[in-house]
Amino acid sequence: MTSPSPAPTASDDQAGAPRDADHVRADAPLAVRAADDLGDLVELDRLAAALDGVGRRIPARARGLLHGEPLGHPAHPLVVVVPIGFWVAASIVGWLPGGARMARVLTGLGALAAAPSAATGLADWLHLGRRARRVGAAHALANSVGVALATASWSARRGHRRHVPLRAHLLSAGVLAVIGVSGYLGGHLAYRMGAGVDSDARTSE
Repeated sequence: MTSPSPAPTASDDQAGAPRDADHVRADAPLAVRAADDLGDLVELDRLAAALDGVGRRIPARARGLLHGEPLGHPAHPLVVVVPIGFWVAASIVGWLPGGARMARVLTGLGALAAAPSAATGLADWLHLGRRARRVGAAHALANSVGVALATASWSARRGHRRHVPLRAHLLSAGVLAVIGVSGYLGGHLAYRMGAGVDSDARTSE
């Protein structure tokens, strides 16, 4: 059960959050409406509050770097491809003859690379309105599940130098499925809800 998004509070204004994103059209594709409905899911507020507490502990200068201020736009889209690339490569290499050890290394590197990806995402998340924060919280939750599955896959490969056990392959497939869902939510945040878009930087021709 979802409820309408409440009006922004004073704490939202202090956080510098922009106006909440509008709802999508009723005739939008089902996947788009499902992703957008997360913005009205008040059950995500507890997770959002926890994320906000973590994010506010990061020094302002570090938050600016993680947000990509030196680049002129958010750094998260650039950084997030690193763990994804490792995990996709691991899922392929693991099926090749003699690729078991390298696949385990790639899986572990992907889990490690998820940390800076999460940090940059959190820095971006602090700039969002309430509805977008809820979708972002679901995005972060899916990513956490993906990292947990990747860690389990890495562990399942221990001691298997010649072949990758089926359990590890299944866990690796689960990683790709979960981060695929997470990636869709990330795309919804950026392209439907305008997360990370600097409207002031646009110029008319």
